Amino acid sequence: GRALLWGAVGFLALSGMARAAGEDTGRFDSILAAAKENLRTPAGAAYDETFGRSMQAQLGMAMAKCFTRTPNPDVRKFDMLVQVDQAGKASEVLVRPETNVALCFKPRIGEVTFPAPPGPGYWMHVEMEVTP
Repeated sequence: GRALLWGAVGFLALSGMARAAGEDTGRFDSILAAAKENLRTPAGAAYDETFGRSMQAQLGMAMAKCFTRTPNPDVRKFDMLVQVDQAGKASEVLVRPETNVALCFKPRIGEVTFPAPPGPGYWMHVEMEVTP
């Protein structure tokens, strides 16, 4: 996936539906592998670019708000996995590690619509970096 760097001026992040804390590591790793496989196809590589631009345009301010409104924001890098349905909605979102900034932002992804992915139940991987 795409490495997204969020600075003081702008942020790019991915988030989504609420999940129970302590997501199964084996499941996360399996989905991460599937998302990385998606990127190896021409359609997957093209969608990665489209998805990233869409996320930044729609969710940049939401990440900035999480960073400024979260007491003692944890700025460690985290991975996000987003399953996008054919309508462009996030049907599931996983984060690791579950930092306070990641958990603040996670519900926002369900509020936007992305371009339709190359296939149903399509997993995307985003590496998130938050910088003050």
